[in-house]
Amino acid sequence: MRSIQHNSDQFSFARRFASFGRRFFLITSALLCAFGIFANPYNSDADDFSEPGRLHRVLILIAEPQYQTSSTLPEFANRFWNAEQGFETRILQGDPGEHHIQGMEEGIRWADAVLISVRRQAFPAGAIEALKSHLDAGKPVIGIRTANHAFHARGRGPDGGLEWAEFDPEVLGGSYHGHYAEGPLAKVEAIQSFTREAEIILEGVEFPFQSAGSLYKTQPLAADTIPLLSGTIDGKPAEPVAWARYYGSSHAPVFYTSLGFPSDFEQPGFQKLLINAMFWGLEAGQ
Repeated sequence: MRSIQHNSDQFSFARRFASFGRRFFLITSALLCAFGIFANPYNSDADDFSEPGRLHRVLILIAEPQYQTSSTLPEFANRFWNAEQGFETRILQGDPGEHHIQGMEEGIRWADAVLISVRRQAFPAGAIEALKSHLDAGKPVIGIRTANHAFHARGRGPDGGLEWAEFDPEVLGGSYHGHYAEGPLAKVEAIQSFTREAEIILEGVEFPFQSAGSLYKTQPLAADTIPLLSGTIDGKPAEPVAWARYYGSSHAPVFYTSLGFPSDFEQPGFQKLLINAMFWGLEAGQ
């Protein structure tokens, strides 16, 4: 795992330089696309984005009782992932006690990108298989907060419910093993990285900012992850709180953040982080 380091002046300069290059690339690509020289870079099923007026299809799955994402995520999506921004967003919510989200399997098959805010569920096998097929097709997944134990019900699911206890290490690339006590504010900072993924996902995110949510213990990360943000509380080692990676032979883009506490959604830095992560996932998705 990469060691956690904080931004330096050199890193800030490199990011600004890379940001200029990326904006130049996007403008040039847009002009070339207008003349039919480049195909659309988003590649979710061969002809999907060639449809006139085709919006990016985002599915948000919510089934967690602790962090109020049943309210914060719909508000966020209505503001940032709406038709004016080029998105068609569907939000499916389930009762965390029932281990079921109505329409989940069909919704995943419809979606270009899936965002997961789920805690300790054992869903019907068809829903889990649909998510695996989504990833195998190279499509992006974004997980927030409890997504790193989304499908680990600890044997408490209903008969016929399917757990995916290894979703965290296998797909997200983390090693969740609890969290620190609530109370201390976590200081969130960028981890030094000169990757294209960091440039896209962290562009315009102002650091540092604070999170009131309990700091998750997520180390060690898989060797192929790209650590993006660290969180620190007094007297404890820093923990990665956001990272990206590519899953499996399909190279499906995966982004995870342990942030997602209710007040995090009021932080401009967290808002920009989620917006950028979705942009990166759709751009990188196959």
